[in-house]
Amino acid sequence: GGGNEQRLRREMDRMVWFLEQKAMPSDMVEEAVEFYRHRWESTKGFIDAVEMRKLPPNLRVQVFFEAYSGVIQACGFLQLRDQEDLLFWGRFVSQIRPRTFMRGDWLCRDTDPPDRLWLVLSGTCVEIQESTSYVFHRHKAGSWFGELDAFLAVPGAGRTAGVLAEETVDAMEITPHTLEWMMREDPDVAEVLGHALRQRRNKLGVARWRNTWQTKRDEILEMASQMERPPPPWPKPAPGAVKRTRESLIGSMIGMQIGSMDMGSMDMGSVDMGSVDDKNV
Repeated sequence: GGGNEQRLRREMDRMVWFLEQKAMPSDMVEEAVEFYRHRWESTKGFIDAVEMRKLPPNLRVQVFFEAYSGVIQACGFLQLRDQEDLLFWGRFVSQIRPRTFMRGDWLCRDTDPPDRLWLVLSGTCVEIQESTSYVFHRHKAGSWFGELDAFLAVPGAGRTAGVLAEETVDAMEITPHTLEWMMREDPDVAEVLGHALRQRRNKLGVARWRNTWQTKRDEILEMASQMERPPPPWPKPAPGAVKRTRESLIGSMIGMQIGSMDMGSMDMGSVDMGSVDDKNV
C-alpha cells in the first residue's frame, strides 16, 4: 500500500513538474493532480486488468468474475460464455483495456468509427447528440454501451451519438480486435450482441426524432400546411389511411429538418411521436 502510494505520488510530482516547465495554466495542473488523486482513491495504485494478467488463467478468471460480476450480468452477450471456459475468459481478460476519463472528457465522438464497446465501472457519462446537446441517456456503473458498424442498417454510416464524462469515469474498453475475435469464436455472442445493438440504435433514433418534433413542431406543421395538394375529387381513403398519411407527412417533415440521418431499420410511419419515453432509452 505505502509503496504504491509513494510511487503514484512520485509519478504525480513528475507530471506537475513537467506541466509547470511547459508553463501550463494552473487549472490544467490542478486537473492533472485531480486525475492522480482519483487513480489512488479508485485503484490504490493498481490497474486491475494489468494485475489480473499476472495470475494463472484459472485464478485470473475467478478474480475477474468476483470483481466485475455486476457488469457481466448487465451484458447478455457475456453471460453466454461459461465461467469454466478458461481459454475464452483468459483471453478476454488479457485484452480488455482499462480507461479513465475526467469530467468533460469525450469517451467517443459521433464522428468516431463505430467499432468498440465500453463497460462502465464507476462514474456517470452521457450519450449526447453533439449538434443539439440533446442527452439521450446516462450510463452509470454496471452499464455498457457502444456501436458496431457490422450491425448498422447502412454500414459506414457512423455513430449515432457521442459520449461525454459527466464526472470521472472508470471504464473497460473492448477493442475492435477483441470484438472481432469474440464474434468469430461464438456465433451466439454475435447474434445476441447484434440484437442488443440494433435495438439500442433504434431507441436512440426514436429519441432523436422525438426531440426534433418537440423543438421544431410549429415549423414542421407550417411546412406541412404549405405543401401542395392534388385538385379534387380525391379518392375516398381506406379506414385508418388519414392517420397514416398524417404521420407519414410529419415524418417526412422531420426528415427534412434533420437531413439524411440514419435511422437504422425503423419504420417511422408507425412511431407515435408523443408516446416515446426518451428517459428509458
